[in-house]
Amino acid sequence: SDASYAWGVIGQHTEYLQERIRRDPTMVKKQRSLFLKLKSILELPLLRISQHPTDDLYSVTEYYSSELEAYVRRVLEVIPSTMFEILNRIITVQTSQLKELPTRLDKSQLRDVAQLGERFQLAEATHQVAVFTQGILAMERTFMGVIELDPKKLLEDGVRKQLAQQISEAFHNELVFTVKEVGLLGGIKTRDATVDEFEARLAALAARLEGYRRSFE
Repeated sequence: SDASYAWGVIGQHTEYLQERIRRDPTMVKKQRSLFLKLKSILELPLLRISQHPTDDLYSVTEYYSSELEAYVRRVLEVIPSTMFEILNRIITVQTSQLKELPTRLDKSQLRDVAQLGERFQLAEATHQVAVFTQGILAMERTFMGVIELDPKKLLEDGVRKQLAQQISEAFHNELVFTVKEVGLLGGIKTRDATVDEFEARLAALAARLEGYRRSFE
């Protein structure tokens, strides 16, 4: 059916669509039909141009196709975003709760170092990430006008974007060196960080980045 009328209001439903995906990642496959219906918005602006031979047809088609592609990406952005929310839980378990297994230990000590609760949290979170991955990969290749959407490429681009954002935030939050000191009369003055404080910040940042690397593996 003609869904060109919906282009003006579809933005109001973006959060609802994302919430459906967050609750059930397999909804991506069902929402593909919605994305295909939205292709009908191309018909109205291209109707008169296609009736008259002109070189502008492809460029106008490409513009509206890119608008459709941008909207689909905006909806599906919730998947890598949610994946990284889960990934942060994995990082917390791996860096602050899970202890490194010794190379040798007595059988009687196995229960103490097994950390079954923490390993269950890790396995559960890893499974959730896999489910979200399968959700977006279930969507077949789709043409939005003249632009082909590859679900694998969408996932990869989304993960790269989120990873860059997470690393940027890690640098922004950890590398803060101005130290405030309260004087005897209640006044506040600042001083530069010492070498020890600088190294402590770098160590905390390194632990965070190492957590991302291990979680990805």
